[in-house]
Amino acid sequence: MKKHVQILFLSVVMIAANLRSNAQTIIHYWNFNNFTSKMYTDTIHGINADYSDLDKSKAQILYAEMSGVSSSFSTYEDFYPTVAADYDTVNLQLGDTAGNALRPRNPSDSMYLLFYIPTTNFKNISLKYGSESSSVGSGMLHQIFDYSVDSGVNWKTSGLSIPSDSAWLIFHLTSINFSDTLVNNNPKMVFRIAFNGNTSGTSGNNRFDNVTVEGDSIGGTGTTPSGVVQVVKVTPSYNLFPNPVSNTLDINGNIDGLKSIVIYNTLGETVYSSSVAGKNLTLNVADLKAGNYFIDITEKISGVVSTLKFIKQ
Repeated sequence: MKKHVQILFLSVVMIAANLRSNAQTIIHYWNFNNFTSKMYTDTIHGINADYSDLDKSKAQILYAEMSGVSSSFSTYEDFYPTVAADYDTVNLQLGDTAGNALRPRNPSDSMYLLFYIPTTNFKNISLKYGSESSSVGSGMLHQIFDYSVDSGVNWKTSGLSIPSDSAWLIFHLTSINFSDTLVNNNPKMVFRIAFNGNTSGTSGNNRFDNVTVEGDSIGGTGTTPSGVVQVVKVTPSYNLFPNPVSNTLDINGNIDGLKSIVIYNTLGETVYSSSVAGKNLTLNVADLKAGNYFIDITEKISGVVSTLKFIKQ
């Protein structure tokens, strides 16, 4: 009996270790819940990431015309408020709930959906997102993939785990891994989607939501020198209360010592920063505007970063 218990214990430890080793850092994340615009392609607008481990201003999604196509094909993208029947819970992150999705509109036969996703200091890159088609009769049926490691000068398909995917009538997870080592640690990485099937009409669309780019940290210079500890984002060891909050936000944790606190809005703008010490902290957020916010808590000694989300009433 004792031997069986030991074997069971070792099995649980091995499974847990494997799960930890497979966990990746979220590099960029789009949830589109605060995207409420209509963007025409004759004036290029990029949608910045809602969260980025690197730089939200450089992580962007654009809907753009193919090179050399007549402007008569110009179309636009806007937002789609999802409903329960869409099952828009695929790939939700950071405690988010279902909300708006991105909606590139038809005609899409001359359009690309471009993901500018720098991977600086990361390797083993994966891209995941949820998508659905508006209908069998008019929504785009197929999504065709390629990517560029030089900001769109050259495009290729080798190194993709899948070359394409089909849109479903409810949100469906698409997961793409890159085996091309040139994708790693690359500030010029771009992923591209072209559409096929039901793309020439003036109605119909695909909806995209909860886009993540994930990877494994390789250190601040692209290599991990001997004796230097890699720093990655971890599951937060803190709790926020109350959430939503009106005036005073309490941060309760189990790690003592000096730490930096940075609060930023969904546009990536820093609205609060300070250095504090202690396990339990209290912040005055009364002056913040109502909305969604992210908070980074960085341990000064270990460099570990915990990211949480809260709502200001």
